Amino acid sequence: MTVSTGSATNDSAALAPGSAITATERARNALRRIEEVDRPEVWITLRDATGILADAAAVDARVAAGESLPLAGLLVAAAVALLNKVFAAAVPVVRGAGGTIVQFAGDAMMVIWNAPHPQPDHACLAARAAIGLQRATAHFADDPAHPRFRVGLNTGLALVGNIGTAELKDFSAIGDTTNLAARLQSFAAPGSIVIGPRTFELLGEAATVRDLGLHELKGKAAPVQLYELLEMSEA
Repeated sequence: MTVSTGSATNDSAALAPGSAITATERARNALRRIEEVDRPEVWITLRDATGILADAAAVDARVAAGESLPLAGLLVAAAVALLNKVFAAAVPVVRGAGGTIVQFAGDAMMVIWNAPHPQPDHACLAARAAIGLQRATAHFADDPAHPRFRVGLNTGLALVGNIGTAELKDFSAIGDTTNLAARLQSFAAPGSIVIGPRTFELLGEAATVRDLGLHELKGKAAPVQLYELLEMSEA
């Protein structure tokens, strides 16, 4: 499962000649150009975001284990039934916590907060949802045939809005923030929640975590400090 966002950031000040242009400023400049030419029904903004990506671990491996086409077909049907079961338990939890589900992709679910409507406590909402969905699906652990969610939770700037063509658009979030959420999800063990440093900072004393140390992740130039989210204090 993936992610959430915060309030829109607008930069109206012009850059001085010769000044350094950061990646964030380049994104904002590009966004202004998009807004100038796009149709009014297209909503797109740059926001501070918290992202969750969760996948139901081991489903793909079970399907890949089929030794014959008929067996593979039966495994696919069983995998779909399992996914529907775990998503049926998880979806009410994330929606109840104010999350916007933007995508189901195979065995994964992507959720964002703070978009399309501002949510000042988006990191806490996402963290509570992550813990809630793990609890809602914990009983599946009693049956080894049922998958458990691996959850990555990350916070940072993301481009959020209606993305696609005139014929077909999806509301989504893109950028390094959601990419890192996906890396955290891949790092997480089944049944666990891994969060990034910005999310850890925003959660503060409300979160009980286990320090996982620095890790090199695909697409990141420097090692990233990771934490496992264990618990959230009562709201």
